[in-house]
Amino acid sequence: MRNRSKTFLIIIIIFMVIFITSLISSNNVLTNKYETVKDLIGSITAIIGVIAIWYQMKRDKDLTEAEFINNLNNTFTTNPDIKYIFAKLQNNRGSKADPFIDEDMIKVVDYLTFFETISNLIQRHVLNFEMINDLFSYRFFIIIHNIHIQDREIIPDNSYYGNLYTLHKLWVHYRKKNNLDIPYESISLDKRDPDYSKYLKGSKNEFKNKVRLFKWRKTNSLFSDNK
Repeated sequence: MRNRSKTFLIIIIIFMVIFITSLISSNNVLTNKYETVKDLIGSITAIIGVIAIWYQMKRDKDLTEAEFINNLNNTFTTNPDIKYIFAKLQNNRGSKADPFIDEDMIKVVDYLTFFETISNLIQRHVLNFEMINDLFSYRFFIIIHNIHIQDREIIPDNSYYGNLYTLHKLWVHYRKKNNLDIPYESISLDKRDPDYSKYLKGSKNEFKNKVRLFKWRKTNSLFSDNK
C-alpha cells in the first residue's frame, strides 16, 4: 500500500516537471514572459492543491483503517468467552491431554465465529492479510491448529466451516508467499482432515482464481491505496 502511494506521488511530480518544462520551452516564453510566469504559478498552485487533497484523503483513510482494526481487536479482547478460550489455548500449548470440557465448546464456537467473520471480510476485499496478519495470525493458528479443537469441533462439523477452511487456505498461502512460518504446522488442518479441499468455498478452479486475486489484486481492499 505504501509503495502504491509513493508511486502515485512520483507520477504527480513527474507530471509537474514535464508540464513546467513544456511551458518554459514554449513560444509563450519568448513572446509573453509575464503571462507565462503567471500561468506557471497558477499551474503549480493547482498541482500542489491536488497533492494536498490526496494527502488528506490518504490520511483520513489510514485513520479509518486503524479505527476499523482497533474495533476488531476490541471485539476479540473484550469478549469474555473468546478471552477464556484464548487463555486456555495458550496455557495448554502442545498438551496431549484435552483441557477442554463440554461446556467450553460453546465458547470455542464463539472464537471460531469471530474468524469466520474475518474470512467474509477478506473474501469481500474489505480486509487484506497485510492489515490483519501481525495482530491476528497467532490467535487464528493457535486454535485452528489445535488437535483437540480439530477433533472435537472443526473436523466433525467441517461442512459448517467453509469460511474457516477458506480463510485457513488463503492465510497459509499468504504466509508461505512472504516466507513466514506457519504456527503448529505439523498438525495443520489440511493435513488432518482428508476432506479438507471439499469444504473450501467455491470450486477448485474458483479457489485457484481467488488465490490469484489475493496475489495480484490486494488493491481491492476497502482501505487499500491501490483503489
